[in-house]
Amino acid sequence: MNISFFRFFRSRFNGERSAFSYLVYALGELILIALGILLALQVDNWNQSRLDRIRERVLLAEIHDEFLFNKSELIHTAGIFSKVRENCANLVQLISEKTATFDEALLSSFLMGITSAGTADLSKATIDTLKNTSSFQIIRNDELRSTLILWESLLSDYKEREKRAEDFAIERLTPFLSKRVPLPYHLGISDPRVDKSFIEDIEFENLIRGRGRLISTFLNMAEGDNPKLMETIERIIALSGD
Repeated sequence: MNISFFRFFRSRFNGERSAFSYLVYALGELILIALGILLALQVDNWNQSRLDRIRERVLLAEIHDEFLFNKSELIHTAGIFSKVRENCANLVQLISEKTATFDEALLSSFLMGITSAGTADLSKATIDTLKNTSSFQIIRNDELRSTLILWESLLSDYKEREKRAEDFAIERLTPFLSKRVPLPYHLGISDPRVDKSFIEDIEFENLIRGRGRLISTFLNMAEGDNPKLMETIERIIALSGD
């Protein structure tokens, strides 16, 4: 009786020990699998981070070059429009003098310098790429990201003002002059058919003043006391070049 009892107890103990060993083994397998998955994820994250840093360096170089171009283009365009605005001011001054005769050479140079002067070819290609590929987060510098977004808004504002000024020249000023002076103005002003009294016309004076005022609305974004557009370009150049 006693021998049978001990055999039963030992058999049961051995069975429980086998179940425990299997449980430990299974748990070890699960831990190894979990560690393998975590390691694979870590390697994948590291590799993605490495690719992002490579992509960031490429993007920063592209942004830097693009905004160096934008700065050069804005300086060039601002110089042209500053001269146009100056010609408008000179014409208004000439009109206000109310002289009996006008210096034809001076007058023709002013007239040639107040019409359409083109527009600035400012680029936002890199920003469009970042938006289209949802890649803004690749750029780690928070200030650079926010400044690029600000640039897009400022550029839209600048282009709208610039277009308004050029549309005014094309749709109102040029038609007025085309009815009174043959092209090119530096030769046409001497044409005997030209009645130079149009210089004293109130409509002409208002057109010249309007032209100068509209130019100032966008030119002040590039130069002057509060050149937001130029300051933003220079800040982006500095941040992308770090």
